[in-house]
Amino acid sequence: MRRRPGRAGTASGGRADQSARRWKASSTARCAALAFAQETQAGRAVAECLAATTTLWLPVYGLGAAVLVGTVAWFRDRDRARLGPGHH
Repeated sequence: MRRRPGRAGTASGGRADQSARRWKASSTARCAALAFAQETQAGRAVAECLAATTTLWLPVYGLGAAVLVGTVAWFRDRDRARLGPGHH
C-alpha cells in the first residue's frame, strides 16, 4: 500500500482513515441538523414576535389610516368649495 505524504503511520484506506472519515461525516451531519434546528427556531420566534406586535398595534394602524383618509377627504372638499361649482 502507498502512504499519503504528511500522514505518519496510516495507509490510504486504513481503519484510522475510515474512522476519521466517518467521524467527519457524522460531525458534519450533526452541525447541519443543529443549524437547521436553530434556523427553524429563529424563524418561529420571528413569526411569533411579528404576530404579537401586529395584533397589539393593529388598532393604531387602523386609526392612522382613518386619520389619513379623513384628512385627504377634508382637503379635497375644501379645495372644491374654494374653486366653486363647475370645477372638478
